[in-house]
Amino acid sequence: MRQLYAFVIFGLIFNTVFSLYYALGKRFSAGSDKRYKFFVAAFALAGFSISFMGFRQLVAVMYPIIGYLGLLMLVVLVVASYRKKAEFARKKKFEIIF
Repeated sequence: MRQLYAFVIFGLIFNTVFSLYYALGKRFSAGSDKRYKFFVAAFALAGFSISFMGFRQLVAVMYPIIGYLGLLMLVVLVVASYRKKAEFARKKKFEIIF
C-alpha cells in the first residue's frame, strides 16, 4: 500500500510540473513551435538542476525572492492605479470643457 501511495504522489508531482512547464513554454514562445520546444527544455533543465538544492535550501532562497517580487508587484499596481485615476480625471475635465 505504501508503494502505491508513493507512486500516486510521484505522479501528482510530475503532473504538476508538466502542466506548469507547458503553460510557461506556451507563454514565452508566442506561438512558435521551435521556441516552445526550446523554452520547455530550458525550463525543465533549470527545474531539474534546482531540484538538487534540497528542500530546505530551496525554500530559504525562493521564499524571500517571491516575497520581494510580491512587494514590487504591489508597488507597481498602486502606481498604475494612481496613474489611471489621474488619466480618468484629465479626460473627464476635458469632456466638461467641451
